[in-house]
Amino acid sequence: MASSSLSKTHQPDSSPDSALRVAIVGAGVAGASAAFHLHDLSRSAPISITIYESQSIVGGRVVSVPAQDTPHEIVEAGSPHFFTDDGCLTGAFESTGLSFPPPHPFALPNSVGLWNGKDIAAGTYCNIESPTWRNLARLIVRYGTLAFRLESPAWRHLPLLIARHGMSTWRFHQVLASTSRSWKILGVLHPFDNFSQALRDADLGDDIVFRSADNYLRELGISQKFLSEVVEPCTRARFSQNLQSVSALSALMATRRAKGVSVSGGNSRLIERMIDLSGADLRLNSTVVEIRNGDTRRYQLSVALMSPADPPTMAHTEYDIIILALPIHDENINLSIPGRSSKTFPALQSFAESHVTHFSTSRTISPTFFYSSVNTSIPDDLLTTAHSSNILSTGRSDVCFYSRPCLRDDECDQCQDDNNMYRVISRTLLSEIDLARLIGKQWREGQSLADIGISWVHRQAWSQALLIPHGDRQIRETGNIEIAAKLFHLGGVEGMLSSMEMSCRMGRNAARLLTRPGVHGPDVAHPEL
Repeated sequence: MASSSLSKTHQPDSSPDSALRVAIVGAGVAGASAAFHLHDLSRSAPISITIYESQSIVGGRVVSVPAQDTPHEIVEAGSPHFFTDDGCLTGAFESTGLSFPPPHPFALPNSVGLWNGKDIAAGTYCNIESPTWRNLARLIVRYGTLAFRLESPAWRHLPLLIARHGMSTWRFHQVLASTSRSWKILGVLHPFDNFSQALRDADLGDDIVFRSADNYLRELGISQKFLSEVVEPCTRARFSQNLQSVSALSALMATRRAKGVSVSGGNSRLIERMIDLSGADLRLNSTVVEIRNGDTRRYQLSVALMSPADPPTMAHTEYDIIILALPIHDENINLSIPGRSSKTFPALQSFAESHVTHFSTSRTISPTFFYSSVNTSIPDDLLTTAHSSNILSTGRSDVCFYSRPCLRDDECDQCQDDNNMYRVISRTLLSEIDLARLIGKQWREGQSLADIGISWVHRQAWSQALLIPHGDRQIRETGNIEIAAKLFHLGGVEGMLSSMEMSCRMGRNAARLLTRPGVHGPDVAHPEL
């Protein structure tokens, strides 16, 4: 949008002159975390926080959608969950007073399978704990003897992998255990100015984020078969990419054993709550288009204000500190800050598109979609290998049990809907024809989705950062968090590891950097200097 088409206004400054003015660009996990922790760490200093978000809602890549347009059933079109060992998110969760959805007493664990391009075999759990004997018994009630082919109790899980893949299983679990220990302390012990330094402090080298998972893990002696059948299906489900396009750290995080949890009423409530408790001035439909030197304060932000009822206007407001809490590719921000002692700005990365499609139906996914035998049963969660070019993963749950917050003890038992809720991750948009094929129906011109048994559908497209090239030294040396004086960029690690927890840690780290005494001069810790 050309600035000449925008009317210009000066954004009013209602904060006291003595207050340090901080602008956060982006109201996703990183921005909400930065505001939340900055408010918590700077209680003794006057500070004014403003959050700019170009969209009409907060959340960024956390999008909680009412299923079938009802407020009681929530699906996650973005990040589906976080994990109990994600320290930053669980800490924020506890501090904000939110709750987990109550478990339904009759909900059965999902079965897992793997489509390898030829047939559907037993699959390996990604990011969740292996099933117990009790879970297996409950699966037998639903699936009969098929449960033995699709599942194995927790104590048998590792020996079965060893029997199939030999020493590769042991080698992989060794590096996974070591990396998981380091991940827990990454950026936790003290604030970091540079991400490469944070990796070293956590006993992780640059190679684990700058080399492809395929190359890194094969050099450790892990077989291609193990990578293709165990590791890659998890990276496809979690990061929508094959092993050649993700970092080794991403692949290891996609397969670590951890319990996934979500927020009752939707994960977006956590972002909303953090922003509310921060006391920040939230400005939606506000796109930052330029950052330049200020007159009375360090920087001036030029913001395009969008309104459905009025023509767009351009507002100019000055701030002491700016935190860019979003991937730079998401916003076309012009940085006009000559005369500043700036560090290298992160180079633009390559991105690939992926799609998350939810749909509700009383039917099940048809094996004929995968050119499999009609007698094959499709498990609840289906992972895929690189032989499946478009479908990355599918997942099923009962509509009544899907992230539903029950207001009364007996409310969950009242649901009579026998529909299935499917979540399908794909490289390209799933058309009506594709959805019809998924459930074994033929699409005819003039039909609606309801005609073929699909009562509700929601589509969401996302851009996924691809691996930063290992040989590009210039890009590898741009891990600085402060890219110019008091200008922080939190999205530079997206190609290394894109997750809710990493975004939360980056936001918390920015707050810690700003509240360190005697490091940044007249900062939050010492506003009078």
